[in-house]
Amino acid sequence: MGGDLGPRAVFLACEKALSRFPSLELLLVGTSHGQSLLPANLRTHTRCDWLMADAEISPALKPTEVLRQRKSSMWLAVESLALGHSVACVSGGNTGALMVAGKRLLGMLPGVERPAICQRWPTRQGQTWVLDLGANIEASPLLLVQFARMGAVVSGAASPRVALLNIGTEPNKGGELLSGAAKLLGELQSLQYAGFIEPNHMLDGNVDVVVTDGFTGNIALKASEGAAVFLVEQLRAAFSATWYGKLVGQLAKPVLLKWRKKFDPARYNGASFLGLTRPLIKSHGSADSAAFFNAICVAIQQAEQGLPAKLVANLVEHVGAAEAGEPS
Repeated sequence: MGGDLGPRAVFLACEKALSRFPSLELLLVGTSHGQSLLPANLRTHTRCDWLMADAEISPALKPTEVLRQRKSSMWLAVESLALGHSVACVSGGNTGALMVAGKRLLGMLPGVERPAICQRWPTRQGQTWVLDLGANIEASPLLLVQFARMGAVVSGAASPRVALLNIGTEPNKGGELLSGAAKLLGELQSLQYAGFIEPNHMLDGNVDVVVTDGFTGNIALKASEGAAVFLVEQLRAAFSATWYGKLVGQLAKPVLLKWRKKFDPARYNGASFLGLTRPLIKSHGSADSAAFFNAICVAIQQAEQGLPAKLVANLVEHVGAAEAGEPS
């Protein structure tokens, strides 16, 4: 039940998801306060159950505190996934705590050192997948390569084009981390390494996957979300300031609605902790009901696709080729 808008936004998203997906079953995990706000239709729904928790993980708590609060809603939700009581988990709570709970309860896939937060972004040509968006403040060249391999699988592209986020495209830019990762990626044959990509070209759609460390990725994510919100606000203000602006706004409304539908950050809510043995989805803390619904859709899609199994197959193949001395 984590999230800045409280459980009501989650409940609205759950109602929509149950209506949209006839075979979906939901297990809601929360405290007695959250249960008291549960709408009557969810309370009596045959495909919706409630698991009572004693506490919540505050956004201000250190991530490792989740290890001491094993009756918290976050811990119990991830534990239900680990025990096989659910096939995917969605949370809008403390990101660091969610990663700690995921690593402890779910474990890592073979060949993956740490999980990465991965999310699809809209581009001029469709979409691209970006990781890591905040799980790992520090990274190593090998870790970035692991992220690249996982992102390539998630992209679904036949021959994925992968780029490293950098402040320039020149080979000497970016320091040891990026130069080391670039060297390793250039030796892989299972994907197309497209070199460095600058932040202002991430939305061009020329690559399928953009890889970075969690610190840089989270800044890029929040900067892009802020820019999108700012642009919408400025357009709304411009079209409402004068009678002429209102007239032009009415004429341009179909185009603006189409644009907003494609680039609305809520549509892309739902980031995956790639590298864990089960689908664990992080919803944005400020997500409204529409955005949280999209996070549920991501969880459903990854569960149906068997994404962790696909990642294992790719990673094991890579490890086997490396041990045999063959280029991968």
